[in-house]
Amino acid sequence: MNNILQRSAVPSTGFRRYWASRAHASVIARFSLKKKTATRCISGQDVSFDLGDYDQRFFFFDVLNEPENVALVSLIGKVSSNPVYIDVGANFGQFAAAVTDSFSQSHLVEPNPSAVLTLRTIFRQRPDVRIHNAAASDVAGNANLLVPTGHSGGATVTQRSRNPTNAPTVCVQRLDDLVKVKDDDSVFLKIDVEGHEAQVLSGATQLLKHQPIVGFETHCTTQFFSCASLLPTYEFFVFRTTFKPGRRGISKLLSATTALIRGPALSLQQVDVVQGFASMVFAVPSKKLSIFHSACKRLIATGVAFR
Repeated sequence: MNNILQRSAVPSTGFRRYWASRAHASVIARFSLKKKTATRCISGQDVSFDLGDYDQRFFFFDVLNEPENVALVSLIGKVSSNPVYIDVGANFGQFAAAVTDSFSQSHLVEPNPSAVLTLRTIFRQRPDVRIHNAAASDVAGNANLLVPTGHSGGATVTQRSRNPTNAPTVCVQRLDDLVKVKDDDSVFLKIDVEGHEAQVLSGATQLLKHQPIVGFETHCTTQFFSCASLLPTYEFFVFRTTFKPGRRGISKLLSATTALIRGPALSLQQVDVVQGFASMVFAVPSKKLSIFHSACKRLIATGVAFR
C-alpha cells in the first residue's frame, strides 16, 4: 500500500464545517422532521424532499457524505479534454449536482421512478445532462428494484436490500446500450448500485474500451475483486482519513478528538485490495494516470477535500 498524496493539514475551518453539518443532519434525523417534506431551490429549480429519507435529508441540508470524492471527481473533469461524466445509480442527484458543471456532457442512470422525477426537475435547464430511467446490468430485461425504508440510496436490483417498502418493476439495460461516447471523449464512470457494480461493468464492455477512469463503491473484499477482475490493466486508489464520521461510541470520540487536535489527515492510497467498505475506489488505466495525478495535486493544493 502506497500513499500517493497526503495532506496532514486540511483547513480546520473546513473540517469543522463538515463535522458540524454531519452532526446537524444526525440530530435532525434522530429528533425531528420525520415524515415531513421540504422544498429547496437547486440549480434554479424548486425541489421537494422527503425528510424521512436519509439520502434526501442530506441533500436538503447540503451535507456531503464523501466531500473528498466529490472534489476529486470535479477536478478530474476540469483537467480532462472532452470530459464526459456517467453516473450509474445517480439516486436523487446530490453527487451529480456537485460535479456536472466540470464536465461537457453527463449521463445519469437511475431506475427509481421518484428519484428520476427529482433528477428531471433539477436538470431541467441543463441540455448537457441526459437522464436515463433504467437500471444498468449485464443483461437487458426487467427487474424488481428493492427500496429500503427511509434509505433510497440503498435501492438495488440485487437481492440483499434492507427492509424494502416497495419493489417497483424497472427497465434493465446494458450500459453499452444506454450510453454512447466518442473516441476522443475522456470518461469518468461512477458506479454506486449497492452490490451490483460488477454486473454493470460486465454490461459496459464497449465503454471500457475507451479506458475510462472508474469510481465504484465496494462493501467487501469479494465485491472488490469481482470488479477488479473486469479491470485487469487498472490501478486502484482509495481515500483514507483519520476522521470516520460513521464510527460509533468511543472510537468516534477518539477519532474526532485526534482530528481536532492535530488536524484531519487525508491520504490517497494506491492499493492491491480493498477490505471492507469503501465509498469510492478509483480505478485508473495507465493512459489516464497523468490526468488522475494532476487532479490529485490540485485537490491537495486547494485543500477542498472537506467542505
